[in-house]
Amino acid sequence: MMAVNAAGAGRLAAAARDRGVSRFLVLSSIRAVAGASMAAPLAEGVVAAPTDAYGRSKRAGEEQVSAAFPGAVILRPPVVHGAGAKGNMARLARAARLPVPLPLAGLDGRRSMISDANLAAAVSLLLDHPATEGRAFHLADGAPLTVAGMVTAMRTALGRSPGIFSLPFATKLLKALAPGMARQLAGDLIVDDGALRGLGWQPVEPASAGLARMVRAAAGLAQTRL
Repeated sequence: MMAVNAAGAGRLAAAARDRGVSRFLVLSSIRAVAGASMAAPLAEGVVAAPTDAYGRSKRAGEEQVSAAFPGAVILRPPVVHGAGAKGNMARLARAARLPVPLPLAGLDGRRSMISDANLAAAVSLLLDHPATEGRAFHLADGAPLTVAGMVTAMRTALGRSPGIFSLPFATKLLKALAPGMARQLAGDLIVDDGALRGLGWQPVEPASAGLARMVRAAAGLAQTRL
């Protein structure tokens, strides 16, 4: 991760500078400044405190890019969703497709997220806007969602009822067996994107649109594999 996210990003920024590139944007991550959950909303001025190897590599990448290309723009998205999303979001989409109720109502952590379309719109604005050089920006679709809210949006897109219920024992078991995952699902991670919105940026779609694309793409992939 350090070789790609930090050293590789720094070399690319230096090469762009040496070849006279006028604008450079590094796609970092909100995990460059925070862990899996935080009590307060994260604005750009927060003291960086990454808690894992991925976050530390992204933070190091920001520093190396800024050193090589002082006017570079840093963009820190939270989890990205939409067609083709991978990792935890892909697993959540697979769970949403299951024809069974899910015991997710007890996971009340609110999580900011960003759709692929909203992320692309933000990148376009930041590369063209004259007041962005050398600055960092956070972004989000809008109001944060709980895991239950994400599954509800995906099942609605599939024409199904939410099928969400509370099972306190399951929540306690998750916290005991997988504390890291529990922190991601039960803790808040809310992004303050006031600086970006102050430039005139607005999401081009609601979070439900990206979640719908993601679960429909997952459904299509499953049909192809069958």
